[in-house]
Amino acid sequence: DDYYSFEYDETGYYQYTQIIKVYDDQAPVISFGTADPFCSLDSEDCDATVTYGFTVAEDCTPDALSITVAVDAFNNGSFEVLTDALSGAYPNYTIEGVFPIGDHTFEVVVEDGCGNSDLVTIPFTVEDCKAPAPICLNGIAVELMPVDLDGDNLPDPGQGMAEIWASDYVNVASQSPDCSEPIKYSINRVGEP
Repeated sequence: DDYYSFEYDETGYYQYTQIIKVYDDQAPVISFGTADPFCSLDSEDCDATVTYGFTVAEDCTPDALSITVAVDAFNNGSFEVLTDALSGAYPNYTIEGVFPIGDHTFEVVVEDGCGNSDLVTIPFTVEDCKAPAPICLNGIAVELMPVDLDGDNLPDPGQGMAEIWASDYVNVASQSPDCSEPIKYSINRVGEP
């Protein structure tokens, strides 16, 4: 809207006041990159610290933005507002928090002082990166049974065989927890996967 006010000055000059109102109808623009999965090395709590950055481009009120961050844990459709997860200043911001192993989504809403807003969803994943650490029993002895490898129905001298299981070597009482159950055990020759 424009407003004009004219006045005539006795010295022969005209003087006027013009009020111009400028409206901004452009929403802020939120930008972010795709992050690699975040690694959990905690085999007890099964979580990891996630640090995710994003930027905002804004013309109206860059120093007076309202930013809300929420998380949809495990992508179940239920967003929870994060009150202390946002840090930074215009135009660079960071979301930081501790999240469990799984697929999740941040929802970021930015509103400027002119009533414009933008919403983006930012997917991220926390992966289990710590291998299980079993403690093997030491000193297990098994008796070798005679074996007939040449098929002559006679035990071959110097040959023997016994059946053992990988689980027989695991100290169950001292097993450390793992985030990606079930744990499978095997016995392999050196160099075999």
